[in-house]
Amino acid sequence: MPGPPARIFGAILLLALGLVASSASAQDADPSDETATTEWIQTLDLKIRTQPLGVLADTSIFRRRTVERPGSLLFDGTYAQGGVDAEISPALAEIGFHAEWSPIRIFVLRAEYRTQISYGVLGYTLSFDDANASFGDNVVDRREGEEEAGLGHRLSLYPTVQLKAGPIIVRNLTELHWNQMEAYDGPYVRERIYDQLQETTDTLVANTSIVAYELWDGPGPALAIIGPYFEYVRSVRSGSERQRVGGVAAWIPTDAWGRYRRPRLYVQAGTNLVDANREGVFFVQGGIGFDLALR
Repeated sequence: MPGPPARIFGAILLLALGLVASSASAQDADPSDETATTEWIQTLDLKIRTQPLGVLADTSIFRRRTVERPGSLLFDGTYAQGGVDAEISPALAEIGFHAEWSPIRIFVLRAEYRTQISYGVLGYTLSFDDANASFGDNVVDRREGEEEAGLGHRLSLYPTVQLKAGPIIVRNLTELHWNQMEAYDGPYVRERIYDQLQETTDTLVANTSIVAYELWDGPGPALAIIGPYFEYVRSVRSGSERQRVGGVAAWIPTDAWGRYRRPRLYVQAGTNLVDANREGVFFVQGGIGFDLALR
């Protein structure tokens, strides 16, 4: 069962959902001022991490409809979007599609489906006989050549709540992943998002909470933030668990350079409080990217 942090953040999420439901008809702007725009956007990001070491290219192409309601604090800039996604790394690739909806500015709900294609190299995908087996870097190196190529499937749900008071931003992201990897020997396999052992069919729950200070507020989405964060991860059936604490920083220097929007640089760093293989070990992960206006 999820620990106290997950239960607390779940309560925050339910509170936000109640706010959405109760506020749906309480818009504080004149409906005649409402305007809607539709556009096609591509995101491109290059990401890297340590513990375990990995690098991947991430892209999405989607159609977004944004509703502007000038003067409305909660409903200006709400949107709905849908599109296709792809991630490519030296060990595996993922392709799929998503839908994302922000009915109110403080809440976003995203749903995804992904097919994972494992090449059978660099530690992915490895099967294990025991849920408590070690699967750190030394084990992966020792088992080189035992990786299995194959397909996996994942359904994901991402509810996000974000609040801002002056320069303080509080953001909470919950992730629910249903993973199906029956193509591998198992009965336990190493999943790639959070590097946990899971059963070949399993559910992974993750929650990340950030409290950030806005160092600079530029035009549109441009900003610079820094602050602490806490992460809780658990595979429901295998019992594999991870907890991390550290800091996060992000910089968007401008709203756009022509068709190139939201150029960004972001990083997380900290230590593993609870981890089967890397407890107390320092980690860093981050990336660089931008959005491209296609139409």
